[in-house]
Amino acid sequence: SKHDLITKYVLHARSEITHDQLALNDYCALGGNRDEAVRSQPLPDTEAMIGYTYYCAYSDNPLKYLGYLFHVEALPATQGQD
Repeated sequence: SKHDLITKYVLHARSEITHDQLALNDYCALGGNRDEAVRSQPLPDTEAMIGYTYYCAYSDNPLKYLGYLFHVEALPATQGQD
């Protein structure tokens, strides 16, 4: 049902909330400077990647966003296994 689909999207979005903090913690564990990272501006490639997700979600065909999610979520999980 439509409600079930919306629930899945909301749960996925909620699971993403802390990913930026996890990445920052990993960066710091590798020797990166937390304050410098927080103050810095994203690289143009990063801005383009985020901009593309907004474009996909708001375009004439939101299935583009699902294709993007499949690429970043499912492919690395399946292709990275031995």
